[in-house]
Amino acid sequence: MKTLYALSIVLASILTCHAQQQMIIEGVGWKGFRVGATKAELIKELGKPDGESTDKWLQWRKTHNIHCLMDDKRGAFELRFDEGFAGKTTAGISIGTPLQKALSAYGEPTQQLDKGNAKKLEWSSKGILIWFANDKTIQIVVFSPYNINPEKKASVRSKLEAPALVNTEPQPKNKSDHLSGETKKRSEQDRKTYSDEELRENAYQVTNKQNNTAEVQTRLKQRIVKQGQAIREKDEKMIMNDNKTSLGAEIKLMAPVWVIGSYDKAGKANMMTAAWVGICCSKPPCVSVALRQATYTYGNIVERKAFTVNIPSKDYVEETDYFGLVSGRDVDKLSATGLTPVKGEKVDAPYLKEFPVAVECRLMNTLEVGSHTIFIGEIMDVKADKSVVGENDSLLPCGLFFNPTARDYYGIGERLGKAFSAGNVVLKKATSAKQGDQPCDIPAAAAKGDTNQAYVISTVPANGDMNVSAQKTTEIVVTYSKEMMNGCCSWCRASEGEYPKTTGKPMWPPDKRTCILPVKLEANKTYAIWLNIAERYINFKDKDGRPAIPYLLVFRTVE
Repeated sequence: MKTLYALSIVLASILTCHAQQQMIIEGVGWKGFRVGATKAELIKELGKPDGESTDKWLQWRKTHNIHCLMDDKRGAFELRFDEGFAGKTTAGISIGTPLQKALSAYGEPTQQLDKGNAKKLEWSSKGILIWFANDKTIQIVVFSPYNINPEKKASVRSKLEAPALVNTEPQPKNKSDHLSGETKKRSEQDRKTYSDEELRENAYQVTNKQNNTAEVQTRLKQRIVKQGQAIREKDEKMIMNDNKTSLGAEIKLMAPVWVIGSYDKAGKANMMTAAWVGICCSKPPCVSVALRQATYTYGNIVERKAFTVNIPSKDYVEETDYFGLVSGRDVDKLSATGLTPVKGEKVDAPYLKEFPVAVECRLMNTLEVGSHTIFIGEIMDVKADKSVVGENDSLLPCGLFFNPTARDYYGIGERLGKAFSAGNVVLKKATSAKQGDQPCDIPAAAAKGDTNQAYVISTVPANGDMNVSAQKTTEIVVTYSKEMMNGCCSWCRASEGEYPKTTGKPMWPPDKRTCILPVKLEANKTYAIWLNIAERYINFKDKDGRPAIPYLLVFRTVE
C-alpha cells in the first residue's frame, strides 16, 4: 500500500510538472521560450531551430509548433504558438478555443483587426494576442505588456458594438473554399512550415469575387468577354511568335562588377567583389549592394554603417576575381594583391588607390530579400582618376561586367549613342507613320488642309539642340500652328530631374499662338519637357477647345 501511495505521489508530481511546462503565461511565455530571451538561451532550452530560421526569425515548428521574432536589443520580443501546440494560457485558452471563451476570459480587447473570416484580438495590458479563423483560435502570440491610448481603445469598443453586416451570398462550408488555387494544394502539415505572414495573407483571405452579387458578376463577365474580343482583334495584327527561347526564371542578365570596401571591427581594410549591385535612387543619390549574411563584408557594413564602391579597370581582372574567391576572415586580401587601401574622406570605409573610380557611401537603409540583404548607400562623394573624367565632369566608360551563366568577365565596348537623343529617330519614325510619312513637326492632317488639331511648328531652344546657353536662355518659347486658347497650357515633366526651374507663370503674347515659360536653366544638363501628355494633361488647346498634338522637347545646356 505504501508503495502504491508513493508511486501515486510521483505520478502526480510528473503530471503537475508536465502541466506547468505546457502552461503559457501571458506577457512571459512558456518554459525557456520567454519574452526577452536571447538566441543562445532559446537554443539551449529548445534545441537547434528549423533550417528556415534567420537571426530575426527563429522557429521550432517541426518539434514544438512555435516560432518567434528577434532583434539584438530586445531579444525574443514576439512569441507565437501555432496550430499543433498542446499547451494553454493561464486563462485556459488553447488552439481551437472558441472566440467567445477568449472574450469571457480576457474581457474587451484593446485592439481588433478583421480580415475576412480571420480576426485578430489583442489585450495589450496582458501581453497576449490571439488569431481566430471561423471563431476558433488558430494562433496565440505573447509579448511584453503595454498600455494603449484610451482614444484608440474607445474606437475598438465602438467597432465591437457595431451591428454585423448581412452578407446575402451563401457562405462557404469551410475555410478552404476561401483559399486561392495555390493555397488549396497545401495540406495542414505543409502550412505549418510557412511564415506567419504568408499564412495570414493566403490561408484566411476572402476574395472580393465571392462577395459580389450575381448581377455584378454578370457585368464583370460581360466586360471580360468584351475586353477579350478587343485583345484578340489586336493580336491578329501582331506577330505572335518571335522565336525567342525561354531561359526560365533565373538570373541571366549581365551585371556590373563592383568591389566593396569596408573596415572590420579591428580596423583592417577588406575588399569583396559583388555583382548584385546598381543605382537605386537619384534624390538623394543612392546605390544598392546585395550581400549574403555569411559574408565578412556584411558584418563590417552593419558595424561601420559605411562602405565604398570601387570600379575596376580591365587591368585588374585577376585581383577583382580574387577578392570574391576568399574571405577577409581568413586572409588579408590587400596584402595578397599588393593593392593600396586609402581611408575615405567622407565615410568610415577604405577605397582602392589603383582602381579608377571610388564611391564613398553612407549606409542609409537595409532590406532583406530572400537569400540576400540589400544595403542602400547614400553617395557622399565620387572620386575618379583624371584618365576617366570627360567633358562636364562626366565619367568615361570603365569597369567590368559579369555573365552569371558563363561566369565570364567582360569589358565595356564602344559608344553607341547619345542618351535622350538617340530615341528621337524612333520618335520621328513613329510620328511619320501615323501622320502619312510627313516630318515629325508637321502632321499629315495639316498638310491635307485638315486643321482640327494644333501642332508645334517651332520652339526656342530648338528641339535636339545640345549647345543651349544656360546663362543667356531665360525663356522657353513654343509656337503652335493655329490660334490657341489663352491662359491654358500643360508643361509636363518627362522624367525626374529633367524639368527646368520656373521663375514665373506661362505667358501668351498677342499672336495667341505662342506660349512663353520663364525659366532658370543649369549648365551642363539635359532637359526633357512634354507639351501635353497622356489624357490628363492636355491643356494646350486651340480656341475651340481641341487638345493639341503632344510634343516632346529635348535640349542640353552648356556654360
